[in-house]
Amino acid sequence: MPGSLACAVMRAGVMLAILIVAACSVHPKLPSQGGPAWTELKSEHVTLWTDASPARGQELVRALERGQRIVTTVMNRPPFDKRVFVIALGEREVESYTGVGYGGFAWRADNPTAEPGMMVSADMRDLGRLANHELTHIISADIVKNQPRWVAEGMAQYFETVDLDSSLASVRVGRPPHNIRLLLSQRRPVEKLFICKGACADELFYAKSWLLFAYLVNEHYDQLMSYLQRLDTLPKERHLEAWRATFPDLSFEQLDDRLAAWLNHGRLQFLHMAIAELRDVPAAVRKLGDADVLAAHSLIDVQEDDPAAAISHAAAALVIDRTHLLAQLVKADVTGAISAEDARATAAAHPDDWRAWRLVMRAVPGSTEASQAQARLCTLAPRTVAECTAPMDAVSDAKR
Repeated sequence: MPGSLACAVMRAGVMLAILIVAACSVHPKLPSQGGPAWTELKSEHVTLWTDASPARGQELVRALERGQRIVTTVMNRPPFDKRVFVIALGEREVESYTGVGYGGFAWRADNPTAEPGMMVSADMRDLGRLANHELTHIISADIVKNQPRWVAEGMAQYFETVDLDSSLASVRVGRPPHNIRLLLSQRRPVEKLFICKGACADELFYAKSWLLFAYLVNEHYDQLMSYLQRLDTLPKERHLEAWRATFPDLSFEQLDDRLAAWLNHGRLQFLHMAIAELRDVPAAVRKLGDADVLAAHSLIDVQEDDPAAAISHAAAALVIDRTHLLAQLVKADVTGAISAEDARATAAAHPDDWRAWRLVMRAVPGSTEASQAQARLCTLAPRTVAECTAPMDAVSDAKR
């Protein structure tokens, strides 16, 4: 998305806002302009916004609901207690963000929605693999908060290749990606995994990350668990220190030789796990409009670290609907402020969503109204949110 101020949307009427965003955008037209229809599908753990067909949306929701059950079981985690916000777009639009060949990306709950989420391609042939990959990122983030990129991608690829048995009662985990040997025929030192940033994360990076993670699971499982625990005790710039402390007898030069030998002659052991019944979860369907589409793009802009585009899209959404919750959440997060009038109107329009009451607290910190908003928030929100675990004075000070 362009980041120039020339794309800023002024509150000069609905049509002007839409025309300006359309002129600055590489995205398909809005629904009112003849673009694809958007739909919300909401199940037990998933809120999906998509411009694919409702039938395709149902397939993706089914894959995500099954995926969260499988991945939490394999990782020995408690039942999933989160709601994931998913934006599913056409392949070409997703690749305008991710680059060619990548089906999407996930993000943690520290974003304007206060929910983990992901953007994915609705055109992917294997929706189950895609769902498992991105859900692994989300679920593992609660286990290892400071993950080097190779760990994040190696783990996600390891758990994405889940094979269900015919009875849907057990799974086998750890199958290699189908093109792993072809990719790994290209030589690249394993040390490059530990220093990779940005464009170096190509197909070979992903393949090598899978190989290293799978090798450690099979040959050095206990040390791998110690390494993952140690990562959270050190800042990101000291991740190499965590490796050397955990694997003092495994230099990068030795590791290159051992990975090559294991790939050609080692024994790959699969994880076999019984799982609870995989039932299809119903999803409520709702038609979305232009404001929803613009707000969805504003959230993606936040994840892409493009605040100018995020504000542009959010402002255009708010011209259409002043109380659009997602747009107000994005705008407040990016600008660091929201007016009391906008916060009150948004909470009145969304009285059962705790995040709307958080906006009120943010708008009038330290006031009686903020205390009342906090009380309402804590009747609706998970008890783990900061406003419900810290004294009111501390929360108010943190928001100032």
